[in-house]
Amino acid sequence: MANDFVFSFPRYLSSKKTVDDRSLNRGVIDTFRSELNCVNGWFPRILEVGSGVGSMIDRLVDWDVIRTGHYFALDSMDENVIEARKRILEWAFTRGFQTEPNRDGSISVRSQGGIDLRIEFVLDDVFRFIDSRGEASDQFDVLLSNAFLDLIDMRTQLSSIIGLLKPGGLYYFTINFDGATVFEPETDPELDDRIERLYHRTMDERITNGLKSGDSRAGRHLFNHLGDNGCSVLEAGSSDWVVAPSNGQYRYDEAYFLRFILETVGEALKNDPDVTSTELGRWVQTRRQQIDRGELFYMAHQLDYVGRKLHPPS
Repeated sequence: MANDFVFSFPRYLSSKKTVDDRSLNRGVIDTFRSELNCVNGWFPRILEVGSGVGSMIDRLVDWDVIRTGHYFALDSMDENVIEARKRILEWAFTRGFQTEPNRDGSISVRSQGGIDLRIEFVLDDVFRFIDSRGEASDQFDVLLSNAFLDLIDMRTQLSSIIGLLKPGGLYYFTINFDGATVFEPETDPELDDRIERLYHRTMDERITNGLKSGDSRAGRHLFNHLGDNGCSVLEAGSSDWVVAPSNGQYRYDEAYFLRFILETVGEALKNDPDVTSTELGRWVQTRRQQIDRGELFYMAHQLDYVGRKLHPPS
């Protein structure tokens, strides 16, 4: 399965920003906005786990969701944190915002229109971050994650993440994968279905650092996990990724996004005994050609949630 594709996770995260922009559920984000802005003069402590290249920061400011606060952007990949700092400085400059570096390495971003953010980039694994804080972990007013919770074992690990949130604190958990990956047009219907099923199985069987780290139906399962961890659900809704070509072209950098997804599927299944290397190679090559010709349609089903932490889990 010859492949000249260069994997760059920061570029993938940047390429999916426009996909996320279309996908995020507007009813859920409207509820998040109204709940977040219900207290005048509030300067909340906001933590985003798995913040990637910082796309959620500028999105929430541009969409008039967040205007003030101390925003902690936590990610475990050094290249993501470097790119996030660079992106945010460039974004602030294009918006005409004032930026000021602080002695602790954070950046203050302000505008005459009332933007007042202190953005702190934190390079750490979320669970190491939690362990390092000990009794001080319960201190954030707002907790965010985007395309992250489907990468952990929520049955055993969500409680420690929720533990970062103050009682009464607000969470906004988005792009949680929920059991459907669609590539069209069909190549071989039986093979298409088998590859989707096997790819989802790799999510369910994924092990990271000796621990289970995935769920192909995380989106629907998250509803009950939230209740089990003392959280309300104020709003929930679908946030499907949909990438469709127009006149044989993809928007922005979304051809790269598609190719990254495709190659990820190929890598995940390359040693799977239930699909031969010939079958997988043929399927991947056909899909590559569809992307090159501007023909491939892609959809992934996901769910968004917003709510509050009401009490410690029983």
